[in-house]
Amino acid sequence: MLAIIALFFPALLLLGVRSKMLGFTTSYKKNIILYVFSVITLNWVMDLILFYGFQNAGNIILKLNKYRDFACKYILLAGVIAVIIPSIEYIVRRYFNLDKRKNFSEDKNKDKRINVVIKKPSLSVLILYGLFLILMIVTIGNKETYHVDETYSYGLANHQGGIAISIEDGKRYSEPAEPFLKYLTVNKEHRFDYQNVWENQSIDVHPPLYYALLHTICSFFPGTISKWYAGSINILFALLTLFVLRKLILQLTNKNEKIRDIISIMFVLSSGILSAISFFRMYLLTLLIYLLVKEIGIWEFSLSFYVKLGVVALLGALTHYYCIVFTVFICVVFCMILLLNKRVFPVVGVIITGILSGASAYRIFPYMLYHMFGGYRGTEAVNNLNQSANEFWERIKNFFNIIDAEIFGNILEYIGVTVLFILILVYVFEKQFHYRNSIKQYIFNSSESRAKIVLMRYSLIFIPIGMYFFIVSKMAAFVTDRYMMPIYAGALGGIFCLVITCLQKLFKDKILLIVTALLMTVVVINEWEDVNWSYLCKDSANLIEMSENKQNVDCLYVYDENWKTQPSFSEVRNYNSVTFVNNSDLEMLSSLEIINNKEMMLLVTADSEKILKEIMKTCPQFSAYSEMGTYAFTTTYYLYSE
Repeated sequence: MLAIIALFFPALLLLGVRSKMLGFTTSYKKNIILYVFSVITLNWVMDLILFYGFQNAGNIILKLNKYRDFACKYILLAGVIAVIIPSIEYIVRRYFNLDKRKNFSEDKNKDKRINVVIKKPSLSVLILYGLFLILMIVTIGNKETYHVDETYSYGLANHQGGIAISIEDGKRYSEPAEPFLKYLTVNKEHRFDYQNVWENQSIDVHPPLYYALLHTICSFFPGTISKWYAGSINILFALLTLFVLRKLILQLTNKNEKIRDIISIMFVLSSGILSAISFFRMYLLTLLIYLLVKEIGIWEFSLSFYVKLGVVALLGALTHYYCIVFTVFICVVFCMILLLNKRVFPVVGVIITGILSGASAYRIFPYMLYHMFGGYRGTEAVNNLNQSANEFWERIKNFFNIIDAEIFGNILEYIGVTVLFILILVYVFEKQFHYRNSIKQYIFNSSESRAKIVLMRYSLIFIPIGMYFFIVSKMAAFVTDRYMMPIYAGALGGIFCLVITCLQKLFKDKILLIVTALLMTVVVINEWEDVNWSYLCKDSANLIEMSENKQNVDCLYVYDENWKTQPSFSEVRNYNSVTFVNNSDLEMLSSLEIINNKEMMLLVTADSEKILKEIMKTCPQFSAYSEMGTYAFTTTYYLYSE
């Protein structure tokens, strides 16, 4: 009962604060006092519910043995619906502009009649979202198997007893999928076991929010694995990202719907975005959170502003540690802008919000400090800060080339030169344009105050992205696109907003439409020509097809580290059986059941030549072998007698 009261008290408090009965005012001082009081209360609730209750909620429900299935399938589903329906209603009302406009009739009783004006979504908007949804489904549908890190996504979300697959050496698994399914899927007795998610992530290197979401979906389908479990998360967050991006573009372009639609089409058709969607990790969630943080420049300074900032910062910290880096950067830039405008009190509010959000994130997941500064990945990041200038420059060029290829079609340099040229042109020939106001007024086609706000928002886009790019380029464990995925939408939206806004000053509407259409076509075509679709795992297709034709053949898997076997799931599951042997214990070969077979599939993760010689020596009936292919860390051979 105490937990229930604690859960609803902050909500009632916030509702009461905004009510006229309590005399709600937009005064900064009153808002800050109410905000601090609310956050202290919320922090107490987190201690009581989030830190303890969330981790054990699944266990509490599953203890209802008599009604276990009903509780899991219906009560939890009802809870999800109870959250989703108000969220959908809020989005629909905000997006479709469902306003309640009061029209007071002056009849005898002086009734207040309310007419609801509903603005229906345009056909073009529905087509845009429909096209995006279809492209995402087709992209994920073409995914062959799982990247090693994607197997970790499922395993860390669901596996009991460690973060890597559990293998019993020497045992013949007559159901070859058994050890993999035990690792990748939810055990029926451990559905909604969030405490296990927390324990796994305490050993791993990432915070737990994404894995808790994936575990929730998998818990409705125990014992099964599907790419659509994680794929549905990416699809949802990609659609929300497009929604937020379109709002952000309107704020940058003085509500120019044409520019918004053009950039939206580029986002939807971007092969880099679709490739990111096909990667089942937390990076789509970080992409959405980064855009939400960018909206800091749009929110007004009220209680809701600080609450929104705190919640988004908290979710970011619980999703990926790079979100903390980006949030700090954008808050620093924002506070500097405020100080330049002599607005000190909001800066204090932002600082307090950041401190309380960080403390709450640490309270919910106290292992994050160890991950960032003491874990092996944190140690790698710190060591990378000591790289030489030449190494740093090479990493910068490589990361830049990745962003340029996946988002801008390898023409980002030309785009930058074009924008610079237009700005110089406007500056030099300002008098010839017969425009007396400042350049930023001319470029943004706004009044001085409005142009100043837009310039501030562009600063909040580009400066944090630039800071993030350089810091992550220095700290990242690997030079790979995943670390830059979170800034894809912001970079694409911000740069093309600026480009098209500048082009508007040189071309009339019809010519501008042709120029932007050509630009969009060049970018999209270049992207699709250079994309490698590495996360679709197409290099595994031949092995999977081959294994389907070898369903009566037993498999011997010789490995050096058990986690390297995880990506071979889609291949191994098709064989008749699988037996695992560690390459440090090859003496075990002579005692295996399958050693006298006339044919056998051999999968090896390391020292292939040495292991082949040892097996051919132990199994003299094999006179020849053929290399069938390699995927991830494993090479597959077919051993047979001629």
